[in-house]
Amino acid sequence: MGPRLFSTLIGTLVPVATLLLVALLSCPAPADAASKKASPATAAKKAPPKGTGNPFDILKGYWSGGGTVTPNKGNAENVSCHVTYNVAGPSVSQTMRCAGTDYKFNTSSKLNYSGGKISGSWSETTYDASGSVS
Repeated sequence: MGPRLFSTLIGTLVPVATLLLVALLSCPAPADAASKKASPATAAKKAPPKGTGNPFDILKGYWSGGGTVTPNKGNAENVSCHVTYNVAGPSVSQTMRCAGTDYKFNTSSKLNYSGGKISGSWSETTYDASGSVS
């Protein structure tokens, strides 16, 4: 696969990955064990209002999974990905490695949460692509 095709692929994947990240950040965190045992009324009283707190906290740690890369031209290919999120206050650093038979990419991003908005930057090291998130 040539660099031009990969640039097109990265141009498509990064916005999609960013949208997925924002979608994950908007999901409420799972209830803790104590609220699972409590009655629904008690659990509702303990739940923080939607949109409060640090949205990155629910991402902290190591994640892995798979998906499919489907280029505009060519065959779809399964890839597996490994992602690590390091959360420090209102900031998160993400490293992601994805690989399939023909596709391989390594990305990193640094995001900040301030005033209800997420901003930051990302880079892909294999093919030297980068951009901003806002």
